[in-house]
Amino acid sequence: MKTNKKNTFEVLDSYFLNTANNKMNVDYFLDNIFNQIDVTFRSDKVKKDFVKNGKITSILWDAFICFTNDILQYNDYNTVCTSQQLKDYLKYYNKDYSIFEPLYTEIERLKAEF
Repeated sequence: MKTNKKNTFEVLDSYFLNTANNKMNVDYFLDNIFNQIDVTFRSDKVKKDFVKNGKITSILWDAFICFTNDILQYNDYNTVCTSQQLKDYLKYYNKDYSIFEPLYTEIERLKAEF
């Protein structure tokens, strides 16, 4: 499937951009990434095993990719995101992988549950 950075940024902004201050809504972002793991990954045996056995950083990044691709599909874009596009998106809002740190404890708890 093809990829398009503009599409990726558009759908992510539609969810996470606070247009009042032109900043990323980090709390809402983290809620959505956690929900992607907690809800979606629970219903898929392969993803469940991935959460149980995977590294936390990989789990979080995979959830970001899956969430983005889900909303691209939901909004009828015929594209998928790339890891580089997601890195660029975070960088555009002066964020990096450390944005996920507040979720580490929650993911550890989920890993123990699975």
